[in-house]
Amino acid sequence: MISRLRIWSNNCPENFENKYWLSAAELARIDGRRVEAMQLYDKAIAATQTDNFLQWEGMANEQAFSFWLECGNERLAHDCG
Repeated sequence: MISRLRIWSNNCPENFENKYWLSAAELARIDGRRVEAMQLYDKAIAATQTDNFLQWEGMANEQAFSFWLECGNERLAHDCG
C-alpha cells in the first residue's frame, strides 16, 4: 500500500503527499526508527498545511502526539496536540 501511495504522491502531491508521509511515519514508528518517524511526522504535518487538508492535519498531529507520548516526552506531545 505504501508503494502505491508513493506513486500517487509523485503524480498528484497536492492530494497524496501528506498521506504518504503520514503512512511512512507510522511504519517508521512501528519499526522502531524513532528519529526517522519524527522527521516524517513533521513532513506529513507540513504537507497538510501546504495543501489545506485540515482533517489530515488533525490526524497527523494526533499521531505525532501519540508518538511523543510513546517516547515518554510529554512536553513535545503537548506541543503537537
